[in-house]
Amino acid sequence: MEYQNKKEHIQQRDLARILNLSTMTISKALRNHSDIKMETRKRVQDLAKELGYKPNFVARNLSSKKTYTIGVVMPKIAHSFYSSVLDGIQTMAKQNGYEIVLMVSRESAEKEAKDILTLMSMRVDGLLVSVSQETGLSSFHDVKRTGIPLVFFDRAFDELGFSSVTVDDRGGAQKAVEHALNLGYKKIMHFAGYQNVEISRQRLAGYIDALEKHQIPVDDDLIVECGFGEKAGYDSFIKINKTGKLPELVFTVSDSVACGVYKAAKDLHVEIGKDIGLIGFTDIDVASILSPALTTVHEPAELMGKEAVNLLIREIESEGHPEIQKILLPADLRIRESCGELTRPF
Repeated sequence: MEYQNKKEHIQQRDLARILNLSTMTISKALRNHSDIKMETRKRVQDLAKELGYKPNFVARNLSSKKTYTIGVVMPKIAHSFYSSVLDGIQTMAKQNGYEIVLMVSRESAEKEAKDILTLMSMRVDGLLVSVSQETGLSSFHDVKRTGIPLVFFDRAFDELGFSSVTVDDRGGAQKAVEHALNLGYKKIMHFAGYQNVEISRQRLAGYIDALEKHQIPVDDDLIVECGFGEKAGYDSFIKINKTGKLPELVFTVSDSVACGVYKAAKDLHVEIGKDIGLIGFTDIDVASILSPALTTVHEPAELMGKEAVNLLIREIESEGHPEIQKILLPADLRIRESCGELTRPF
């Protein structure tokens, strides 16, 4: 091959000339883009490997006015759900020739705003954001004004006109509560997330839908707004126990909150699955190995990450104003031992 001794000088135009393909086809094939046939991608990638082709990221970025980077902001990372979402994001970004820059807001609105500003100053091509529990709208109005593509995942703001990838929070919550009702539970308490966040509103709505469907009056005293973390679940359960009015079952906005309930119940010598039922939402890794195993609503985390990247890249690479899309993934119930058939009166 004529370039075998000049590996350091190999460029995309050389690959294009040798294979009689356009430089656009070469570029997409090297990024493993799905627009290019698998056979062509393999030919290009095999030749690039043989000739020692190395991408010139600086030249590519200057010529395209793109950085081929995606900024990601999520509330936490030490959490199996978000780590699985991140796996999906990284996999799909890499397949499309993009790198990611990750920021973790730690559920702080202030840090979230700074993270978004930092990513925008780095000239990322687009943003993937799962909002913090304290978040406000101002940062996202700023993003809107700049025109940078943004896709929400998991936690979103519907009213801002951005695309999003979420699960069917309302339908999943309704399935969970109906399951408990069908087992004989009537006095069901909901440990809800903060209502400024869309998933909290949707999961509360699903809880109410199930009660209304079964003609059970909604009792505001059975709705406790507590947040998304383990401490929120622990503190809320301790507080409710002090009133002497434990419900028959608690449905939590997240599995993290449910984990807090497990800890509080253990400290109070309350037996989950016998003295009180418990249902979560997310299906984190430990849900199936808790004792008793947690009945919960499953969220397809890795798929969410992949769909979010696909949607964002379409917006980045589109001409003009892309259509806003709301992708709703299914939420299925995982039935385990924490919510068994009600066998004794309360």
